[in-house]
Amino acid sequence: MFWSYFIVFILLAVILLLFFYYWKSLKEFAPWVPSSSRLAAEALIWINPAPGTKFVDLGSGDGRIVFMAEKKFQLNAVGVEFSPIIWLISIIRKFISRSKAQLLLGSLYNYHLGDCQIIYLYGLPENLKNQLAKKIIAEVKPGTWIISYTFSLTSLIPIHQIKDKWRQVNIYQVKSKG
Repeated sequence: MFWSYFIVFILLAVILLLFFYYWKSLKEFAPWVPSSSRLAAEALIWINPAPGTKFVDLGSGDGRIVFMAEKKFQLNAVGVEFSPIIWLISIIRKFISRSKAQLLLGSLYNYHLGDCQIIYLYGLPENLKNQLAKKIIAEVKPGTWIISYTFSLTSLIPIHQIKDKWRQVNIYQVKSKG
């Protein structure tokens, strides 16, 4: 009898933890939705970055895009993830794959984008339109590439789109300020 109550307690705790994670993630930027590595790779092929280019994935989730950028394109890859659970999964994957990518736990709004040359992101439309778009415009240098998975940045015009059945990536390049 004790074990059945214990198991029910553990299941309820896990459900509450997952609910809290998704609610907190929605308030921060977006829930974790695994990106298509193929679409991200196609976007990077189109951009054709030089090895060592600084790449950051804002909301890096399990790290799949960060690791792909590092391994396939030899980019200086960084991932920023808000959820401790998902970040821990990416750390385990980093250890297993022997990646040199940097995986940071924290809010993408606290990460300075000034030295980033390629920014990859997936965010909900409201967040892209408001908070993040303002941060990007304020911090990045002209020439910075932005790859937005699924949703558009309404303050910028994409210069290229790569579409799948129901997904797409929009590629932007920040023009000079002023």
